[in-house]
Amino acid sequence: MGPMEINLDTKGPLPGIPGSRINLYVAGDTVSGHVKVHVAREAVKSLTIEFTGTLHAQVISGSRLQQKNSLFNFTVSPATSADGVYPFSFQLPGTVVVAPDESMAPRHVPIAPQSLLPSFTFGLPNENMFAKVEYLVIAKLVHKGTIFTKRDSETKTINISAAPIEDLSLLSSSPASHIFQLQTPKLRPGMEHYKPTAMERLSSFLGNVHQGFQDPKILVDLGAELPNSLALGSQIPTSISINLLPDSHGIETPPRIYLLKAEAKLQIITELAVQTGNKKKMTSMDLCSRGWDSRTMPIEYGYQHKIDLTNWVSENFVHDVGNQLVPTFHTANLKRKYRLDLEIWLECVGEVWKKTFERELVLLPAYVGEAPKAPLPTPAPTRTLTAASPVVGEKAMMMPMNSIQPDAVYDAPPPEYTELQNNP
Repeated sequence: MGPMEINLDTKGPLPGIPGSRINLYVAGDTVSGHVKVHVAREAVKSLTIEFTGTLHAQVISGSRLQQKNSLFNFTVSPATSADGVYPFSFQLPGTVVVAPDESMAPRHVPIAPQSLLPSFTFGLPNENMFAKVEYLVIAKLVHKGTIFTKRDSETKTINISAAPIEDLSLLSSSPASHIFQLQTPKLRPGMEHYKPTAMERLSSFLGNVHQGFQDPKILVDLGAELPNSLALGSQIPTSISINLLPDSHGIETPPRIYLLKAEAKLQIITELAVQTGNKKKMTSMDLCSRGWDSRTMPIEYGYQHKIDLTNWVSENFVHDVGNQLVPTFHTANLKRKYRLDLEIWLECVGEVWKKTFERELVLLPAYVGEAPKAPLPTPAPTRTLTAASPVVGEKAMMMPMNSIQPDAVYDAPPPEYTELQNNP
């Protein structure tokens, strides 16, 4: 047994999170406990208990560049104890000022108070990028030895987490879109499988180069609803929809478009800046990769027919010790941010498109407020003829642009999706 040991008191539950907490604190919490000294009372000269918060950033770029920022430092000197038990108590600050301690250090952000940073470790001390946000309780004992005065110390790491949020307004989403077009004779009824011969392609090029401008054309807006901010442990609200744009022409009814594949990743971005050294590292968390056989996952036109991908995209969004998911933060030396990448593959008349959406996310602490109520279902609006021009044929005047081109092949029931593994 050493000359002393540090013991922490158990904390009560956080709002919305039942159960006691052992060595887990949030900003504003009171850290309390005691130091048990295993030295005779008359031998104790002094005991000090120090509580520190430090941000350590290191970049190896030719040479080793290091910097330490003190987040706070509290010291208490408890009174002499007859039983060798020295209680302590101090309150965590709600905010800290993370200021570089060297004049050459780059300053990415204004030096201003910000929320207490969570405990954080990135990389190893011998790697090119290393960062650590560390909180310690350090007990320092000075006592009489057999001949000389002895100095001993004991250290205990304190785990700091971000306090859960209860404000639903902090969570938000917004739309993004990609517009793509297809101009081909395959869009004409009955010509979906048309493949021109080499002679036909040569004839078209030499004698009828303007024919391409007469082919039917569709212009489609692929929309995605993506989150701007996200709470740890929550679902990732994601959906896609397609809409036919007015510049489409030469078609009687819109062709059917199918979803072939949906793939999502969470990009975890860490940036370090120490003196003249800057480094950035990105790692990926695979969220989902699902694929469907050709012509088995049709997408209806119109936002009201959007496909909700939330459950699929969210199924692997779990705490990963290796990637250490912590809320977004930004200091003069260390930045942690996130990006959601969503890739969508679509098929129409045998042609395939791949579209990628990228959305920078603000990752927030866990949300413990009341779950938002699902909106009541609303009836789909009555479809009307859109402003696509020109609309050709009498049949087109009888059928709105948002209706699907009839085809017996499309009537087969879609099978279950198949999960794709190791897709390029």
